[in-house]
Amino acid sequence: MIPYQIYQALIDEHVNELQAAARLHERATEARLAAANRTRRRSRLKDAARHLFALAHVGRGAHARRGAPAVSTSTGSTAGPMGCVA
Repeated sequence: MIPYQIYQALIDEHVNELQAAARLHERATEARLAAANRTRRRSRLKDAARHLFALAHVGRGAHARRGAPAVSTSTGSTAGPMGCVA
């Protein structure tokens, strides 16, 4: 082989190795980003579940208070709530 052809073959081989390394790096980056997105998605779902649980808990607490017997603080007055005409 002519030295130029040997040189060209070595350069082609080196370029192919660099391209393979770049593809490997790109795949690794995509996998890392996909894992990060899954983690973020999971935390968003957890946050949404916590929020819904908190709303349900507050809703249950308000419902329980509504059903509780009312304690009367009036002294027998027949007046209605403030602003109402009895």
